[in-house]
Amino acid sequence: NRPAFATLEPEMFRLDHGQIHVWHLPWRAIAHHAARSESVHSSSELSKARSFRRSEDREIYLARHSAVRCILGRYCATSPHRIDISLGPFGKPHLGPQGPCFNLSHRAQ
Repeated sequence: NRPAFATLEPEMFRLDHGQIHVWHLPWRAIAHHAARSESVHSSSELSKARSFRRSEDREIYLARHSAVRCILGRYCATSPHRIDISLGPFGKPHLGPQGPCFNLSHRAQ
C-alpha cells in the first residue's frame, strides 16, 4: 500500500507564484510506508532517529521525514532520496534557492 499522496496526479504538485499547499498527514497512517522507505533518509536523519530513546519517537520522526521527502520529491520531480534538505542557522529546513519553501511541524497525536 502506498500513501495517498503517492497516487495523486502530477498537476497536484505544481505551485503557482504565491500559492501555498498545506499537507496534513497523521503519522500513524504513513508509518508503515516509512518503515519500508528507510533508504530515502539521509545519514543525518537516520543518526538523529537512532538518538531517540523511545521506538515510537523514532517511528514518528522517520515517518514524518519520509513523507516530507516523498512529497518534495513529487514537487521537484525527483526521487525522494535525492532531495537535499539543509538546515539554516536556526535549524529551519530548506532546499536551497531552486526548491520550494517548506516547513514541517507536528502536534501531539
